[in-house]
Amino acid sequence: MPTFSPGAATPLLLLMGVVASVAVHQLFLWFGRWRETLHPWVVAWCAISFVVLVGHYLQAVAETPDGAGLGPASRGSARWL
Repeated sequence: MPTFSPGAATPLLLLMGVVASVAVHQLFLWFGRWRETLHPWVVAWCAISFVVLVGHYLQAVAETPDGAGLGPASRGSARWL
């Protein structure tokens, strides 16, 4: 079983901070320029990237293999697929 390395989650936390700051910056730019269409797309891309990074972070800090699957709700719903 792999053991947790404290340095494994640090780059993910740093990347989550960068993605969140870019999203907030683009959101405030969009509030100033409603007609521009690029800013909402960048915010959406950042939100999706943030969710992916959170998933990787949860897998990196999971103490057991069961904890890496986002809990019992996801295992129960997988039976219906």
